[in-house]
Amino acid sequence: MAAGRRGWRSGSGKHTLGLLEYAEELCRYAPDPFDHVWLVFDKDDFPADEFDRVERECAAASDSACTFHALWSNPCFEVWPLLHLRYTTAPMDAAACQKTLADSLAREFGVDYRKNMGGLFALIAL
Repeated sequence: MAAGRRGWRSGSGKHTLGLLEYAEELCRYAPDPFDHVWLVFDKDDFPADEFDRVERECAAASDSACTFHALWSNPCFEVWPLLHLRYTTAPMDAAACQKTLADSLAREFGVDYRKNMGGLFALIAL
């Protein structure tokens, strides 16, 4: 999940509607309001109608103070941090993308990548 003005990011390991509920809860108790909240999750094997439902629920949860947005990665979330590290247009499935990201992180930062690892955003945002 990524949020607006302050550039705050949080990995929750949640997907689709569970991620929206998590974001709403965080926003409800945040000391400063968010203007935009982006819910980012993997495509995985979720059916298309579930993604459509998340978009509708995001629109319903949005108000004049905060707008919720659904954004899913295809084939996987790892494509986003990978593109922060290197340019590629190579076709990849999720396994190849995860391996390429792991190889890039190991080579550039000496870091062993694992799914849902903490500190990834701070590492690649330098």
